[in-house]
Amino acid sequence: MAIPHVKLEGLKETALAFAVHPAGVEWAALDGEVVHLVFAVVRPAESGEFHDPKRHLELMQWIAHLSRAPDFRRFALAAASPKVLHELLSEVESA
Repeated sequence: MAIPHVKLEGLKETALAFAVHPAGVEWAALDGEVVHLVFAVVRPAESGEFHDPKRHLELMQWIAHLSRAPDFRRFALAAASPKVLHELLSEVESA
C-alpha cells in the first residue's frame, strides 16, 4: 500500500482518496513490488478551523494500521464496487 501525502497552501480541510488497482501499479516501493492500494492525503499547510494537526496524525496512524492488516488488504482487493470499499472503510473505522 502506498500513502502519498502532501501539504497544500490555501487548502482549508484535509482531502482523502482511496484507490484500488487489482493488477498493481509501478511505485518506488522499498520492496520493489507493485502497489495495489493507494491512500492519497492532501492537507492544509496551516492548522485552522477544519484542520487539526493532531487529528491528521491520528488519520495517518489509522491508515498505516490498515496497511499492516492482511484482512483489510484482502477485502479491499476483492471489493466489487466503490460502494463496497466505502462500506469496508466505514466498518474498519468503527472497529
